[in-house]
Amino acid sequence: MNGNLLSYHVTYQRVMVGGVRKDFEQELQKTVDGQNVTLDNLEPYSKYKIRVAAKTLKGLGPYTAFAYGGEF
Repeated sequence: MNGNLLSYHVTYQRVMVGGVRKDFEQELQKTVDGQNVTLDNLEPYSKYKIRVAAKTLKGLGPYTAFAYGGEF
């Protein structure tokens, strides 16, 4: 570890709507200080790809592999 954990950087992007692939959707970003995050402006019947990186005084670490969620 490269020092104390300062925050997390979360990115998320819609990749499907109602089973139809979506290309060129805007990637949204959030920086959070705690262990919980609420992703804003999610659309129903959509699938999102999400990844997280931790930030310390040394800078932003590597991102996780994408996780996928959604399609409510």
